[in-house]
Amino acid sequence: MNFPGRFVFLLQQCVQSARFSVNINGTLKGWFGSTRGLRQGDPISSYMFIIVLEVFNGLMREASQSAGFSFHHQCQLQQITQISFADDMVIVVSPTQQSIQLMQQCLDEFGQITGLKLNCAKSKIYFGSVNTVERGRICRLLSMEEGCLPMKYLGVPLSSGHLTCEDYRGLTDRICSKINSWQARHLSFGGRAQLVRSSIFGLQNFWCANLPITRYVIQEVEQLIRTFLWAGKGDGEYHAKVAWKTLCLPLKEGRLGFKCMITWSQVCLGKLMWNIASLKQTLWVQWVHSVRLKGGSVWAYRKRDRDPWYWNKILKVRPLVRHRLQVSVGNGSTVSFWHDPWCELGPVCDYLDAGERASLQVPSGAKLSEVEWVMPGARRQTIRVLQVRDCFVKLVFSGEKDQWRWGAGEFVQRQLWEDVRVRGTTVGWGRWLWSCYGIPRYAFIVWLLLQNRLSTKDRLCR
Repeated sequence: MNFPGRFVFLLQQCVQSARFSVNINGTLKGWFGSTRGLRQGDPISSYMFIIVLEVFNGLMREASQSAGFSFHHQCQLQQITQISFADDMVIVVSPTQQSIQLMQQCLDEFGQITGLKLNCAKSKIYFGSVNTVERGRICRLLSMEEGCLPMKYLGVPLSSGHLTCEDYRGLTDRICSKINSWQARHLSFGGRAQLVRSSIFGLQNFWCANLPITRYVIQEVEQLIRTFLWAGKGDGEYHAKVAWKTLCLPLKEGRLGFKCMITWSQVCLGKLMWNIASLKQTLWVQWVHSVRLKGGSVWAYRKRDRDPWYWNKILKVRPLVRHRLQVSVGNGSTVSFWHDPWCELGPVCDYLDAGERASLQVPSGAKLSEVEWVMPGARRQTIRVLQVRDCFVKLVFSGEKDQWRWGAGEFVQRQLWEDVRVRGTTVGWGRWLWSCYGIPRYAFIVWLLLQNRLSTKDRLCR
C-alpha cells in the first residue's frame, strides 16, 4: 500500500518492543518479548485494524468490477459490498454463483495475505427472496449455516420487515439486568434516580439513535423504570408518589431530569432528518438520496405503499426540522428552488399558490444553480412573484459549497429537545438541591418534601 518506511518502522516498534510476564498465584513470573500482535487495549489497535481491513476492501472493489459480479439489490449506485465496524463485518452481494465465488476468492486471498481467516462457525448467511434449493447450494459452497432475520448487529436487531415487540427484547432485557443486579437492589431513592439518568438512559439513547422505537416498547420500558424507582425492583406492585410526566422535566424546573422516551425518540429521528436535509457526507445519507429520494427533495417526497416502516417514521418528523433549517447559498447546486429555505420568505412552494408556481415555469426538481429566471406575463406578475424574484436577484453565487445551518449555528440534539419537550416553571432551588455537594439520598427526601409527597405522620393519618 506504499506506506513510508518511517511509518512501517514505528509500527514494528509498537509490536516488537512489548514485553510480557505471567501472573501465577499473584506473583509475576518471567518476561518474554512480543513478535506479533499488540498489547491488549493498545489505542493503535483500532487504526491497525482499519489499515489491514483496507486490503479486503481493495480486493472486493476489484472483484466488483469483474464481468460476472452482481451487487446486492439497491447497492449498485454506491457500490456497497461490505459494512464493517470493529471486528464485525456484513458482506452484501447478489446470490448469483459468480458473485459468491468471487467473494469466496477475496476471503481466501485476504486470509493468505494477512493471516486473518474467516471463522465459519461464528458466521451465518442471510437470504432474501431466494428459493430453498439455491440457499442450500450457497450454504454448502461457503460451509456456513443459514441464519434467520432479524439478526443482531452492534447490539440492535436488523430485519427486512417490520420489527415486532419481541425483536426489542434485547433493550428490555438489558434494562432488567441492570435493575435486578445486586448493586441496584441496595440503592436509595436518590441512587436509583441517578442510575436511571445515567446508565439506563444511555441504553435508551443508543437504541433510539439507531432504530425507531414503537410506542408499546416505550410504555414497557417506562413501566420498568417506574417500578424500579418506587419499589426498587423490576416487577411487582408499587405506589408512585409523583406522576411520571412530572418526573420527566429538568432539574432546574424542580423535577428529576428524566427524559420522556416518546419525545426523545422523535428527537433522534429529527437528527436523522437533519442529516438527510443537510446532505451530511455519510454512506447512509448518500444511499437515501440516490435510492429513496432519487435526487429529489426530502420535503417533496410523497409516501408510497411499499415504503419500509422505518422510512415512514422518519418522514413523520419533517415538520420538526423544516422550519428550523436554514441555508447559506454558495454555488446553489444542492439547494432546491421550491422546497429549501433559501428565500427569506420561506420555501417558495409554500409561499406561492398553484397558479403563481405554474407561471414561473421552473421544474419541480430544479436546483438554484439550474434556474434561469423568466418573468411571467404582465397579468401574472403578482406581488408575491415579484418578492420571490427580488430574493433570487439578490443572491450572490460563489464557488463554495452550500452551508446548512440549524437556526444560527450547527445542529445540536439538545436544542431540538428543548424546543419540543413539555416545559415547566423554573424554580430557584432546583440547581442547588441536586448539586454535586449534596448527598443524593437526602436530596431526594428534601425533594419529596418540597413536592408535598413525603410520607409524614399527618399524611399517613389522612
